Amino acid sequence: MNQDTLIEYRVWPDGTVQAVADGQAYAWMSDDFRVVQASSPEEALLLANEGGFDAVQVSPDGRTVWVHAPDGSTVGRFSTVFGMDVHTSVTAQLAGAEQCLHCTHTKPGLEDWNQFCDLIQANYSIVVDRSLIVL
Repeated sequence: MNQDTLIEYRVWPDGTVQAVADGQAYAWMSDDFRVVQASSPEEALLLANEGGFDAVQVSPDGRTVWVHAPDGSTVGRFSTVFGMDVHTSVTAQLAGAEQCLHCTHTKPGLEDWNQFCDLIQANYSIVVDRSLIVL
């Protein structure tokens, strides 16, 4: 394929695709998109998902961890400032499940971090490296 025909696209874990040339990233979306070059939005989605999205992401300052379910929805957030949120996936919510599995909104401690890691593993079989956050 001729490189001149490729377009840069942003691709989010939930499958949303946006051409970079359209301007700023969608304001209602998170900042966990990938940028790929492709000839169509469909190809961009395929390319972005080839390596799979990371299930666990850490903020650059190391103070927040996000966990994403296989359907791309964010099911966990742990902040060293604001506490934790462990939610059901969007797929489960669309099927009628409640959103919140376990949420706190206070400054957490080491016990909270360990509980977050345990809850994510128990509910999603995703192992969160306990060394990602230092409290």
